[in-house]
Amino acid sequence: MNRIAVVLVLLLSSLSPGIATAQEEVPPQIDAVPADVGVPSPGPALSLPVPPQPAVTTKAADAHWSVAAGVGMPSFADNIRDLALLLDVPVSVIAAARRPELQLLVERRTGPNTFVLFQLAGDYARDSDETTTDKAYVVTGSVGFRALYNPGAVVEVSSYGVVAFSAASLSEEYDDGYGYGVSDSTEGSSWTGGVGAGLALDRKLLDGLYLRFSTLVLKATYTSSSGQFSTADGYSETFPDSTRVVVGLDLKPSIHLRMEF
Repeated sequence: MNRIAVVLVLLLSSLSPGIATAQEEVPPQIDAVPADVGVPSPGPALSLPVPPQPAVTTKAADAHWSVAAGVGMPSFADNIRDLALLLDVPVSVIAAARRPELQLLVERRTGPNTFVLFQLAGDYARDSDETTTDKAYVVTGSVGFRALYNPGAVVEVSSYGVVAFSAASLSEEYDDGYGYGVSDSTEGSSWTGGVGAGLALDRKLLDGLYLRFSTLVLKATYTSSSGQFSTADGYSETFPDSTRVVVGLDLKPSIHLRMEF
């Protein structure tokens, strides 16, 4: 029995260090937070004041087209004058050809302050007496651009440049008055090509409605004219062709009523 007791004592003494070490490695237990202890909550979110944004105002904010109609001095209709001089017709026809012409203008906005423009103009003149009838017409088309410098101002200022083409025709018929009809006739045609630059002033009348005053300032043109004289008995004569180049100042005012949409 004594031997058995000694063996048990030695066995227990050899196991006791391992048990102590295992007990030391057990991590400490964290006590649960009591229910009556409150957890701090996050404070209210801070919001910075946002400064008011200025209202964005653009001139005719969404106006992409404008149409204008009015009258003005012929800008590229020098061909009528050249024809009248070539065919030696009365001065009254030349004077009638220099009167204001009807003008129609269409513009398309291509940028905040830039526009593409198209213009059509024309006139018709007639002069007659007991034996002679003179007729003349001219049609001019032009395309170009316009740049606006002070949008929204009381008077808006812009400049424009155009490329133009003009066609004209003139005829003179002579009746001897004896009832045999036309005995002599003179006919001619002419065309003019050119470029020009000018200024325009727009004054707002109502929303989308403007009064425009414009004038051509500089231009360069080339004009070619030809004509023929003929009689009732078959005789005809061709006038020598005439050409003319014009470069320089040329003030030709116009006034239009313009609507934007």
